[in-house]
Amino acid sequence: MRGPFPFTGLDPGLEEYRNAILREVERVYAVASAYREKTREPLPFVETVFADRMEERVELLVGPRGVAEKIRRLRERLSGIELAFKLCEEIVYSSLGAESEEKVIHQAVCTALAVLTPPCITAAPSEGISHVRIKENDDGTRYLAVYFAGPIRAAGGTELASVVVLADYVRRLLGLDRFKAREEEVKRFVEELRTYIRHVGRFQYSVPDNLIAYAYRMTPVEISGVATDEIPVPSFRDLERIETNYLRGGALRVVNDGIVGRAKKVLNTVRSMKMSGWDWVEELAKASVKKEENGEEGSLEVIGGRPVLSLADRFGGFRIRYGRSFATGMAAYGIHPLTMRVLKGYIVTGTQLKTDFPGKGGIVTPVDVIEPPVVKTRGGDVVKLTSEETFRKIADSIDRVLFLGDILVSVGDCVENNVELRPAGYCEEWWLKDYLKVVASRGLENVAEKTGIPLKRLKLFAGNPFTAKPTAKEALALSINTGIPLHPSHLHFWTNITTHQINQLRTWLQTGLERHGENHVYRLDPDIKQILEAILLEHRIMDGKIIISEEDHTVLTTLLRPGEEFEPFPDEGPLQFIHRISGVEVRDKRGSSLTARMGRPEKAGPRKTSPAVHFLFPIGLAGGATRDIVSAKTSVVTVELVTRLCINCGKIGWRETCSECGSYTTLYGVCRNCKKQFTELVEKCDKCGEDVVFSAKQLVDLRAELSTALQKLGESTPPRLSGVKGLTSRVKAPESFLKGLLRARYGLYVYKDGTVRFDATNAPLTHFTPRQIGTSVERLRSLGYLHDAFGNPLVSDEQVLELKPQDIILSRKAAEHLVKVSRYIDDLLKHAGLEKLYNLRDAGDLVGQLVVGLSPHTYVGVVARVIGMLDADLNFAHPVFHAAKRRDCDGDEDSVMLLADVLMNFSRLYIPDRIGGKMDTPLLMTRIVYPEDVDEQAHNVDVWSSIPAEFYQLSLRRAKGSEYRPLVHILGDDLAAGYGGTGIMYTHPQTMLTVPDIVSAYKSLESMFEKIAGQLALMDSLDAVRDAGLVDSIVSSHILPDILGNVKAFMVQSFRCKKCNRKFRRLPLTGKCPSCQTDLSLTVFRGNVEKYIELAKQMAEKNIRNTYLIERTLSAVENVVDLFTASKKPVEKTVQTRLEAFAAE
Repeated sequence: MRGPFPFTGLDPGLEEYRNAILREVERVYAVASAYREKTREPLPFVETVFADRMEERVELLVGPRGVAEKIRRLRERLSGIELAFKLCEEIVYSSLGAESEEKVIHQAVCTALAVLTPPCITAAPSEGISHVRIKENDDGTRYLAVYFAGPIRAAGGTELASVVVLADYVRRLLGLDRFKAREEEVKRFVEELRTYIRHVGRFQYSVPDNLIAYAYRMTPVEISGVATDEIPVPSFRDLERIETNYLRGGALRVVNDGIVGRAKKVLNTVRSMKMSGWDWVEELAKASVKKEENGEEGSLEVIGGRPVLSLADRFGGFRIRYGRSFATGMAAYGIHPLTMRVLKGYIVTGTQLKTDFPGKGGIVTPVDVIEPPVVKTRGGDVVKLTSEETFRKIADSIDRVLFLGDILVSVGDCVENNVELRPAGYCEEWWLKDYLKVVASRGLENVAEKTGIPLKRLKLFAGNPFTAKPTAKEALALSINTGIPLHPSHLHFWTNITTHQINQLRTWLQTGLERHGENHVYRLDPDIKQILEAILLEHRIMDGKIIISEEDHTVLTTLLRPGEEFEPFPDEGPLQFIHRISGVEVRDKRGSSLTARMGRPEKAGPRKTSPAVHFLFPIGLAGGATRDIVSAKTSVVTVELVTRLCINCGKIGWRETCSECGSYTTLYGVCRNCKKQFTELVEKCDKCGEDVVFSAKQLVDLRAELSTALQKLGESTPPRLSGVKGLTSRVKAPESFLKGLLRARYGLYVYKDGTVRFDATNAPLTHFTPRQIGTSVERLRSLGYLHDAFGNPLVSDEQVLELKPQDIILSRKAAEHLVKVSRYIDDLLKHAGLEKLYNLRDAGDLVGQLVVGLSPHTYVGVVARVIGMLDADLNFAHPVFHAAKRRDCDGDEDSVMLLADVLMNFSRLYIPDRIGGKMDTPLLMTRIVYPEDVDEQAHNVDVWSSIPAEFYQLSLRRAKGSEYRPLVHILGDDLAAGYGGTGIMYTHPQTMLTVPDIVSAYKSLESMFEKIAGQLALMDSLDAVRDAGLVDSIVSSHILPDILGNVKAFMVQSFRCKKCNRKFRRLPLTGKCPSCQTDLSLTVFRGNVEKYIELAKQMAEKNIRNTYLIERTLSAVENVVDLFTASKKPVEKTVQTRLEAFAAE
């Protein structure tokens, strides 16, 4: 293992930070090595391999040997697709002759795909392409076929398309002809895709059959694959050139989501690389454009229990506000904390929103400097919720939500998704740019003289736009005397009404009744009430009168000049009309909205298999469904276990130490064919090329093993100790009973690779304050946080700090779980005769410790350092850290593990022996994250401190990505300039990372009936979505398909043995399992079929608008009722006739 090494050309603080991480990794590694050497469980060395740079990971995971140096050399002048093409070329030319053509092609394509998916940690390059074959066309020419497997889905859509282009490039290098599809193969592929969608699941894009057929026919290499699902195609079976009759999910995904779904990207790639023979893709790209214009893509899917909150074409939902806060960006949004409260807990910190801009969705975090929600009470008051105190006063009387407030959208996410901008509403930070421009041209003294505002106040306005706001009189004075647009704090949503309604309001303002303290009292007019609600002007209703504040009255009377004669011109808009009346420039505050509904709820909890187990030891059918050894009726079981040879006495068993002489044992394998013996792990026999078997059926006395382990621990039998039914790894290596008992002691459960995991939703974080993460200033200083983000010495828990790239703030649940894991680790070390490593007393002691983050579709864990914790169901980390795991923050969760647990307990010998079995395991580990190596989504995070006025102007004309990208300061710009990815900033401060005392409604409501009832009630209170016909969508897209699908599943269901879990498509004649003579149970139960019946009936009778949908729903309900209602017709008695009676006749 390499020790700490110097970093050159970097900020000294970053250099020391990285070296500190390396020193701690080395310390823990030494402890883990000593443990593995002493216990030899299951091998005498740490199995996770360190690989800090992308090129190292490519060589270790994909190969070939020596490719790391090639990549390092080529990256000095090439990147992206150009690097991948050049790498293909070098591998082909350097390997031909030494290896077979098929092996060379497979290696070249997989390696090239690896460099296209930085930081090269996913399963797509190594397991997503099963193999390649060179086959014959009907004209005798040779062509290339690429066989994709399920893990190819770990690649992004662009990479799915690029891999086919790479394969075509390699085909040309070898002089192979293009694939010439037979008509029955084309029809088979289309039928296969439709069958997959019906029985397995949908793809990212919905593509018509003709485009699928066209793409498959025209692609110059055959896109084939291995069977991924045990579902046969209904027709076109037993085709000569297609080896399986089952669904090939990997191949289907490559064509549907890759070539067709990303046709524009394919076209750009082949054109940039000047590849001929791909002009046909232009037809696919045009078809995709037409599809988007017709609105077939991106339509809102309404899920039961997950409310729709905002619609892009209606006011009252989320107003788009451009910017990035501490914990937004990289597919994470910011909404006002009081918005979370008025949404009754359906949206909390970490909840996913499914959106239509700028991407498909992301989690939310609270940002309180943006526009808050506006509500209407049952008494008619319209209130802007500017504080918790205001909310508490009216919380129980809220009737409707007129406006949900702003949603903070990262400009970097717009760059990442290359979207067309939507117009921004006028906001404080935009006004500041206009103000500074005027001040720069006129001078502060001149502005002070013209407006009568003191210099001190004017200087204050030039500072923080979220706290330094002018009064109504100051704002109007600035606007009238300098031409600055009216400040957003005193701006109403004028574009929500017409010029005729403005004149109605002007007339009404002349009818003021009296002053009431600092408020103005007017008569209550229903039409005026609607106008005031439309522009979101705060007012109260008292004794049948409308009461308006002094500030709002000043603004209204100044802008509208009631009593004077003004009539709107034809086609004059409300903003122009107001400007002509008052001379004050009034900008559009409404801007744009986006469509949003609740997606996945936030999540934080221990990773458990099903059923949850304490250790990886096979017990067969003993222990029942929970695999509980304690309650097992059978003591001695026959199970398949690893074979190990004692190096001293030659006895063969399964333990790491010989049961006869106590000496160490080693793996022992035998060739299945020639019976050659092996004492090292190999795939194939070097003599005959057949498989080598390292396991055998062996007898195990479970109670004896349990008793021995309990004696070592000096403990009594635990209430439960669960093993597994059987091991799925290649060598069938088990864990020791000692590990199982120690995990059971602390309530821990093991994952498939021997580690203990905690899963939590991902959240981005670039800045924080000590108070927010619950860590003292002194402790943070000891961890290297000596200065705040502005260069000032750290002395206060309110100072803003820039998060270091590998630091993580854990969910408190995760921290408490990892403390248990630390005690388990310390106990393992103690029983191995070694000193404890952690000695943690509580969760606070976890600060400073190293953990490992891992995403489910990858092979590489990433080291992180804990610096704090929060009461939320998510883990906060730097965008670069998430990108190192190849994740964004769109609602997915990843696991965290203690570093020592990974190094001591992970083993490749535990990993399931199947395609994709290695996914979600720490085969490799990244100790130091280099920002330039990570997924490019992190490079597109915006890192500026303010947004220029030019960007807002571009948003008004819906600029495309190529127009606004040069304005945007992103992390990639800093990396290109050699800054190392530090010193980044934010545009919007964030005073809290979570909202206290708010419970997730979706998770607290137990039944789907309650969730949908709550969903309907909430949506009915939101002006943005009420009366939008969304109830019909809930029924048609969720409830009705679920009822019909459950009925079908019930009628064609299989049967399961209660003991051995064996399944049967048809019920055996005896009604019992043939293997163990145990009763069988249903796999689909009546309750599953009936769960939505009452709800569907109520919605059909009360809520659904579409008459056809009403009839369909009631018909489905009636069918289910009939299915489970016994017939009232009398059953005639029958007499069974014996076969002999027919013979007698």
